[in-house]
Amino acid sequence: HHKTWMLEHGEWRAMADGPCKTAGFHLSSLYSPIGWRSWKEIAAAWESAIDKQTGSAAAIKTFKNTELGETWVEEGEAPDWQRLLERREDYPIGTIPAGGLLLAGGADVQKDRIEVSIWAWGRGKESWLIEHRLLMGDTARNEVWFALGQLLAETWTHASGCRMPLVRLALDTGYATQEAYAFVRAVRDSRIMAVKGIAQGAALIGTPTAVDVSAGGKKLRRGVKVFSVAGGIAKLELYNNLNKTSDVASD
Repeated sequence: HHKTWMLEHGEWRAMADGPCKTAGFHLSSLYSPIGWRSWKEIAAAWESAIDKQTGSAAAIKTFKNTELGETWVEEGEAPDWQRLLERREDYPIGTIPAGGLLLAGGADVQKDRIEVSIWAWGRGKESWLIEHRLLMGDTARNEVWFALGQLLAETWTHASGCRMPLVRLALDTGYATQEAYAFVRAVRDSRIMAVKGIAQGAALIGTPTAVDVSAGGKKLRRGVKVFSVAGGIAKLELYNNLNKTSDVASD
């Protein structure tokens, strides 16, 4: 209830040192007059951004940009090795722990191979590496792409005994781009996401765009939909997750 008085008695103070030809300003939404954006709403937005279930690095970045009017600084400090060590779990590679609810994979294309990682995901973004597989072969030829297609039909065993398939596979199209596009078109599997990494972006995964590809020297009418993945946001979210502590039971 003191907010109106505070705004009326506020003043702008120059913070830059030395002569400056252009004045720059940024103003937090905390200064919003009564009836606009309330402190209660802003506090709720912050709690949502940092919540373990609903929050993310992208949400925190958006909050600081739009609510606080501040620039975002990417951080890349590696987590302490002890924090990672205490979070180890003993489970057989190739099997899904009880907390795993769905399987998603990522495929990285190189000149002589395709590397595929299969991850199980649970509540609160908890994840387990189920398998990392090397599909060896020249990616300019069909054999290795055929092997990738066969992997899409596989299933993995859950701790409950049921078999689980992949629900999504992200395929990097940065290398062997035309071959990757041709594979996406040939398999016609809605679970495949063609992706391409970018240094910066407004969101971790951008809006898909259709790209023109050529097959046998001919332009195809409808392009493959490619999703951009912001590497900076992905790395930040990874490090934030790795820095989380684990509740370790003591004897």
